[in-house]
Amino acid sequence: MKYWLWGCWLMVSVWCQAQEVNSAVCVIQNQGKLLMVQDRVSGRFGLSGGYIEPGETPAQAALRELHEETGLTAEIVRPLGRLRNSEAFVCRSRTPIAATPAGIVDLLSAPNLGGEILQARLITPEAPEAPQRFADQLPWLQHKLQPQDDSPIQLHDNFIAQASLLHRAELPWIGRIQQWSEPLEPLLTIANLFGEQTLYMLLLPLLLPLLGWQKVRELLFAFGTLTLLITLAKIAVGWPRPFHFNPQLADLASSGFGMPSGHTATAMLFWGWLLLEWPRCRQPLLWATLAAFLTGWARVQLGVHFLSDVLVGGVIGALLLRLRPWLIRAGTNLRWWWGLSAVSLLFAWLTQSPNLAALTSLGVGLALGQALPLVRHSRKPVQTTLLALLGSIACALLQWQLPALMIGSLPILLLQWSAMALLGLWLAAGIWWIASLPVTGADDERQQA
Repeated sequence: MKYWLWGCWLMVSVWCQAQEVNSAVCVIQNQGKLLMVQDRVSGRFGLSGGYIEPGETPAQAALRELHEETGLTAEIVRPLGRLRNSEAFVCRSRTPIAATPAGIVDLLSAPNLGGEILQARLITPEAPEAPQRFADQLPWLQHKLQPQDDSPIQLHDNFIAQASLLHRAELPWIGRIQQWSEPLEPLLTIANLFGEQTLYMLLLPLLLPLLGWQKVRELLFAFGTLTLLITLAKIAVGWPRPFHFNPQLADLASSGFGMPSGHTATAMLFWGWLLLEWPRCRQPLLWATLAAFLTGWARVQLGVHFLSDVLVGGVIGALLLRLRPWLIRAGTNLRWWWGLSAVSLLFAWLTQSPNLAALTSLGVGLALGQALPLVRHSRKPVQTTLLALLGSIACALLQWQLPALMIGSLPILLLQWSAMALLGLWLAAGIWWIASLPVTGADDERQQA
């Protein structure tokens, strides 16, 4: 009886805690359209809002989150009530909302530009054209808003007037490149994959039996170093992307700042590194430069990078190729792996960067796996490839597919970081441990029997 009561008390406590108000949202409207933001974690749209910080009232939290996510300064009109664990408020912007006729809202003055929010739109609640993160938000708001709640709005064709002189000079060229590139769109779609994480999660299992664990480990360390440098450079420079100034240049928003181009740097480093391992390739750097050029062209064509972003990204990739001998030595030293993870963790905490947190998780997983005393030799290439591919696909599903079924930002991030740690542990230890089991055929005792 005592344990049953304790169990009931625990369940009630957890339930009560889950029902506590811990966040607040601001409802901004104009002529029947609602201001909604697309977050980078889920890629879906929801009302502007977030968690209540210690010492804040729900109203203060709602106004703060609105300003951080959109740059708007607003006032509370009236409370709307409670929506799940959030207090909702009708808010009115004190300044006109700068937006395009298509409903794209200017985020250039947002303090968190390049952070958690990809874009903001004015969306019709009766027929939302964008994927919704919270299915109950829009139905809950029906008949709760009034015409006098409208915020002022100011329409603009674009926001180019806020661009720097360099970006103003580049923006017309991006439009021309997009026109010239239409016949080459299939080729550029493939070239864009050269900088995508998904591609390398599929390529690494194929390269593992060809290059061996030692060389793959060195390449992974180079990738980790590149990710750290690119992420810190983006945060330090803080340059917006082309679609921030002219939304017509891009159909889809991309997360983070633009300078430098991580896709271009990744293509330069990966293909240069891989071709240098191929003795028959006479001009590895030339082919790597071509791959980086096509990738950069694709990013410009998509409207997510300036030409200067691409140029600097290619230079960073080339510099790391120049440091290849040092990266090879560091990649074979477990201390350097722990050092890379520690530095990534430090800057992830200082900058609140999800990318650096994911890099930390991957680095810790790889370091822990390498610390285990296992024989990492691919005696059966097909078996090694299948094992590596199976683990990569499973981690990819955890990182990208399962979060689509979730709502909370923190659970999604924790799941994605766990998937990266599991991927590192799988590549460094899981594959080789399973390959060493007698059931896999690594042991000849079964054949002798």
